[in-house]
Amino acid sequence: MLAAVEGSGGFVTVIARRLGAKSTSTIYRWRDKSESVKMAMQWEFDKQCDFVEGRIQERIRDGSDPIIMMFARTRMRHRGYSERIETLNVSLEGLTKNQLERIRDGEDPLSVIGGDSGGGGP
Repeated sequence: MLAAVEGSGGFVTVIARRLGAKSTSTIYRWRDKSESVKMAMQWEFDKQCDFVEGRIQERIRDGSDPIIMMFARTRMRHRGYSERIETLNVSLEGLTKNQLERIRDGEDPLSVIGGDSGGGGP
C-alpha cells in the first residue's frame, strides 16, 4: 500500500489504480485504519502543494497562470490561497468617539474594538 502511495501526489484515484482497487472508498477505508497510510498520503499531498507553490512563486514576475492559481485556491486554502471574504457584523452603538474616529481613519476595526478601553490610543 505504501509503495502505491509514493509518487501519487496524494491522489486517491492514482493509488486505487495502482492497487487495482475498484473503488476509491477502499483506499479511504485503508487510510482511516492505518496511521502510516494516512501520513504517507498527506506527505504526498504536501509535496504536490510545495511544487505548485514553487511554480506560483516563479510566475509572480511573469503574471498569473490560471491553472496553477485554480489549484492553489481549491486545494491549498490551508496555506492561505483563498478568495473567501470574511464579513463581520458589529453594532457601532456603544463605541467611543475616539474608536469611531480611528475606524474612520482606516485603523482595523477589530483592533480598535478589542484593544481600546476608551482611554485614548495610538
